[in-house]
Amino acid sequence: MRLAFALALLCATFCAPARAEPLHALAMHGAPQYGPDFAHFGYVNPHAPKGGALRLHRIGTFDSLNPFGIKGTPAAGLPFLGQGLVYEPLMVRSYDEPFTMYCLLCVSVEVAPDRRWVRFAMHPKARFADGKAVTAQDVAWTFETLMSRGSPFYKAYYGDVERVEAAGDHVTFYTDAPDNAELPLILGQMPVLPAHAYAPDAALADPVGSGPYRVQQYEPGRSISYEKRVDWWGAGLPMNRGRYNFGRITYDYYRDDSAAMEAFLAGAYDLRLEQSAQNWAKGYTGPAVRDGRITKTEIPHEQPQGMSGFVFNTRRPVFRDPATRRALAMAFDFAWANQAFAGGRYKRSVSYFSNSELAAPDGAPAPPFDLRAAARALDKAGWAVGPDGIRARAGQRLAFEVLLDSPAIARWAVGLVANWRKIGVDARMRTVDPALYQKRLMEFDYDMVYATFAQSDSPGNEQRDFWSSAKASIPGSRNYAGVADPSVDAAIEAIIRASSRADLIQRCRGLDRLLREGAYVIPGWHLAHWRLAWWAQRIQRPQAMPPMSPAITDTWWATPP
Repeated sequence: MRLAFALALLCATFCAPARAEPLHALAMHGAPQYGPDFAHFGYVNPHAPKGGALRLHRIGTFDSLNPFGIKGTPAAGLPFLGQGLVYEPLMVRSYDEPFTMYCLLCVSVEVAPDRRWVRFAMHPKARFADGKAVTAQDVAWTFETLMSRGSPFYKAYYGDVERVEAAGDHVTFYTDAPDNAELPLILGQMPVLPAHAYAPDAALADPVGSGPYRVQQYEPGRSISYEKRVDWWGAGLPMNRGRYNFGRITYDYYRDDSAAMEAFLAGAYDLRLEQSAQNWAKGYTGPAVRDGRITKTEIPHEQPQGMSGFVFNTRRPVFRDPATRRALAMAFDFAWANQAFAGGRYKRSVSYFSNSELAAPDGAPAPPFDLRAAARALDKAGWAVGPDGIRARAGQRLAFEVLLDSPAIARWAVGLVANWRKIGVDARMRTVDPALYQKRLMEFDYDMVYATFAQSDSPGNEQRDFWSSAKASIPGSRNYAGVADPSVDAAIEAIIRASSRADLIQRCRGLDRLLREGAYVIPGWHLAHWRLAWWAQRIQRPQAMPPMSPAITDTWWATPP
């Protein structure tokens, strides 16, 4: 009898299924840097003064306060993923770790031992701006709404979720892909919308979120202002200490960067994250720069730069042949353009994971500039020069348009288009306003565009939206090149199911090799530092900035009067 009891007790102890453990944070690999009782993130000033105003700028226009669909151009300050000014996600990411998420709208998160479900326990104090509680039912409703009526991105990003269930103050996501290691973390990135106050098809309805700000006023295409909420429920949480310090944040819109630059030097707004090397070298002049009222500095970062470049729309018959794409890429004289327009300051973006250890060291190099070799390669690919001087193959002319929305990028494209014309290519360039550009981009209505494929230090499910065959034909996806290659699809799934950091690095390098060999992009350029200029008497920054983001709206503060 005693032996039987002992065996039963032993079995109860060691044979019972393992239980999930409630956690305060999830790290993609290793352990979270900050423990359950952390006081604040290490890169903030926990004693930063509150109040004052921050004024920033954007180029172009906006006509929507809804960032979650594909219609319209959403206003600045309203991201479609992660923590923003108005909406909050279940968990918040730290800027000084590769990929770690900390509970925000949830008090704890559990991951099943077999990784077939992840469960979030909602924070009992979480409230939307209208005073209503943020509930598990809101989370489930948000997920189902984004999947059924949101941008195609969400179906790619959360495609391995089988179902979601809300019960009491817990919401549980189930999956048949337990080897999708980042799925619990990226579910934490999902902004939570109010089921009682969100209209999926309303472009300019005032958004009701649980975040630190509410929309105070806006004029579509001109400006939008956010006001700090005095009743923000999350102000005292550890991950929010020293963050969201401004009492008001305004984004002013400008038609082009020349007008925006002139306005900045005149004091119309407070800070520029400079994207133009030419501006950085020659544009910052005048009394405010000379007397030090404007501070200008370069800050190194560890942010992966992904790939930027001229993207071939391989849905177009003229670009379906990789040999043609490789030949056309040899017409880009990067060294000359870099010296002429940037003083030689940029690095060539050879890899799809530039500025990171994820880049394949043995991948295909950037195409060399060689017009004679480009012409020979086009000859070999069957593009013969016709009587009018333009190449053709099987009755099709080698003709296409480069669609742009930035005069700064257009400067770089002018020489490329001229070089193409020298070797019998009927290439044209067209610069349009940002609203039309965005519309055509979403509808894949272009031959070639200049685009950036931003990468994090922990790539995963978002790669489906960039490169998967399933997204190549879905308007609104970010598969701008129309990549539809089973080998690429397999490489993406391998990344998603990486079991360790070392495994992830090797699998990212595998995808990098395939994409570079596919010649989907004429590689552009990147920087390994931020170029920042700001009015020093108005705003201040933390002494130690995080390596992954300048975190301007959430870690800087206004200079006290």
